[in-house]
Amino acid sequence: MNDIKLALLGDHDAAYRLTENGILLPCPFCGGKAHIETRATSMRGVSRGFVFQVACGKCDFSLGQYEVEFRLSETGDIVPIKDERNAARFAWNTRAAVDLEAMYDDTSD
Repeated sequence: MNDIKLALLGDHDAAYRLTENGILLPCPFCGGKAHIETRATSMRGVSRGFVFQVACGKCDFSLGQYEVEFRLSETGDIVPIKDERNAARFAWNTRAAVDLEAMYDDTSD
């Protein structure tokens, strides 16, 4: 089984690996494609920030509000101040575990 199938079954290690690779699972409600949606921007002195959420492009379900903020160093490098992109992806990719044994238990009525 691949990581997408494992994560959909509730495997948190698989969800973490997908998150680290920047992959978002389909919407848990309709199966639509998920994307990062910017909700607001900010400027504080030399830093720039974005408030965003993960959302479904089909049913518009969205999850949480997260932030990313950065500034430019004196040499022009991007210096992260706050970066919640992986936290947002992991929250979206984490699903409740499926108890396959209970689903196929023939002894229950």
